[in-house]
Amino acid sequence: MDARGGELLRRRVAAPRDDYDATLAAIAALVAAVERDLGVAPGIASVGVGTPGSRSPRTGLLRGSNRCG
Repeated sequence: MDARGGELLRRRVAAPRDDYDATLAAIAALVAAVERDLGVAPGIASVGVGTPGSRSPRTGLLRGSNRCG
């Protein structure tokens, strides 16, 4: 987001299914691409992540989101 709260960049990809490591790799690749495209040093960009589902009050885990093992 810029100083006025405007969106600088948005990316969406299909999440890998049933593969935790592939999901983490996809997130890392997106963050690296955003940093590169915005011209910031690795590890500097802030990102937001959205996911479907809701948090279970019983377990604290997401319900209805991408299953990762």
